Amino acid sequence: MKRFEYKTIEILTNGFFAKMKIEEADRILNDLGSQGWELVSAAPCITGSTTQRIYYTFKREI
Repeated sequence: MKRFEYKTIEILTNGFFAKMKIEEADRILNDLGSQGWELVSAAPCITGSTTQRIYYTFKREI
């Protein structure tokens, strides 16, 4: 039977009316991918109509 470990990270957006730095998010996600982590979900944390942060959950086989 396959076994997995999981990791959840938080990427903050840059505040009200600001956009997340896509290049920085790509760097983080690509770094985790090169370590064998596979993205399984992304969940935004929204306050009012503003996304404050995004939680990314990864898994990899152990």
